[in-house]
Amino acid sequence: MIFHSFEFLFLFLPCALAVYWIPAWAGRREWSIRLLAMASFVFYAMWYWPHVFVLTASVGMNYLVGARIAATRSRGWVRAGVALNLAALGWFKYGAGLGFPVLMPLGISFFTFTQIAFLLDAAEGEISSLSPWRYALFVSFFPHSIAGPILHHRQMMDQFAAPESTRWDWAQWASGLTHFTVGLVKKVAIADTLAPWANAAFGAAGPGSAPEAWMGLVTYALQLYFDFSGYCDMANGLAQLFHIRFPKNFDRPYRAASIIEFWQRWHMTLSAFLRDYLLFQLPGNRARRRFLLNIFLTMLLGGIWHGAHWNFAIWGGLHGLYLVVNHQWRETGRTMNEWAARGLTLAAVLVAWVPFRAETLPGAWRYLRALTGTEAARGLPGGEWQLAAVGLLGLGVLLLPERAPAPLARWQAVALGVAFFLCLLLLRETSLQLRHSEFIYFRF
Repeated sequence: MIFHSFEFLFLFLPCALAVYWIPAWAGRREWSIRLLAMASFVFYAMWYWPHVFVLTASVGMNYLVGARIAATRSRGWVRAGVALNLAALGWFKYGAGLGFPVLMPLGISFFTFTQIAFLLDAAEGEISSLSPWRYALFVSFFPHSIAGPILHHRQMMDQFAAPESTRWDWAQWASGLTHFTVGLVKKVAIADTLAPWANAAFGAAGPGSAPEAWMGLVTYALQLYFDFSGYCDMANGLAQLFHIRFPKNFDRPYRAASIIEFWQRWHMTLSAFLRDYLLFQLPGNRARRRFLLNIFLTMLLGGIWHGAHWNFAIWGGLHGLYLVVNHQWRETGRTMNEWAARGLTLAAVLVAWVPFRAETLPGAWRYLRALTGTEAARGLPGGEWQLAAVGLLGLGVLLLPERAPAPLARWQAVALGVAFFLCLLLLRETSLQLRHSEFIYFRF
C-alpha cells in the first residue's frame, strides 16, 4: 500500500485520521498517540505482515536498551545496542546477496538509523521522554517508516507532547494538503512519466548514441529526484495532517555550485546522520589528512549502505573523492564562475549516477562508454515530445522553492485541487493498464 494508491487515500488515511483526532477532540491525547502507533504498525503489516514482527522486535529492543543507557550512561550498553542494530541490518540487507533466503523488510535502513541515533542521544543525556507508546510512534509513524526521512528523537518527542499537536489547526491542514499534492504531482505526473525512458536507457539494450545516453542519464536524474523528493513532500504533508512536521530533506540539489553544497541539499537527513554519527565519531579528525580520509570513508560506507553491490560502493567512493577534491580546492582560496561551478557539479553528479543506477559493473562501464559515443546506436522508446514536455516541466519545478507558500491564494488552492484530480486520473490509468508504480528508495 503506497501513498498514491486508492486503498491508502480513501481507506487507510481516513481511518488513521479518525483514530487520532476523535480521541484528541475528546481530550484523550494519550489514546490518540496509542491508536496512531497501532495504525502505523497496521500500515507496516499491510506490506508484508511477517515483517511487522521485525519492526516490533527492533522497537522493543531499542527502547529497553535506550532506557538502560539513559539510566546508566554505560558505553558498554551503547556498543551492544549499536552492534545489535547493525547485525540485524546487515543480515536482512546483505544476507540475500550472500546466498541466504532472506527478504529485506521495507524501511529497515531508515528505522534502524533512527534508533541508532536514539541510542547515541541517550548516551549524551539528550533523551527527554521515555514513554513506550510515544517511542513506538516515533519509530513506526507511517509517513516516514518506509523511506524516511531519518528522524531524531529530540525532533519528534517534543511535538508528540506539545498541547497544540491535538488542537485542530486549519493552517496546518492546508499546508499538509499542499505538500501532499505537490509531492503527488512530482511522483505521478513527472517521475512515473520519465521512468520508461530511464528504464530503457539503463536496460539490457542500453542507450545508443552519446546524445541518447546523456538524455537517458538526465532523465534518470530527474526521475530519481522527483520520485524521492515527491515521497518526502507527501510524507511531510501527511505528517502535518497530524500536526507533526518533518525536517527538510531536499533543497533544489541540482542547483548546487559544489559537491559540498550538493550534499547540503540532497537527502539532507541522511547527510546529517552520516556527518554527526559517523564522520564526527571517527578518530583523527583534527589532522587534516585524516579528516579528508574520514570523509572518503564516510561516503564509501554511505554508498555500501545502499546495497551489497560494488556499484553502490563505486558511487559512494566517487562522491568521497569529489568531496576531498572540493575541500582541497577551497583551501587554495580560488574561485570559479558560479554557472561554471554549477555545470561542473551537475556533470560530476550525473556521472556518479551511472554506477548507482546500472544493474552491473559491466553495464555501468558500457553506459559510460555510451556517454562518449563509443557504443553502437540502438535508440530509445518513441514519444520524444511527451518526454520533452515532462522534462521541461521537471526543469521548471527544479527552479521553484521546495516548500509551497502558505497561506494559499484562492487560485493556488484551485490549481492544486485540479492537479490532485488529474493525478487521480493518471493513477486510475496506471492501475487499469496494470503498470507498476513504486518509490525508488523503497529498495534501500
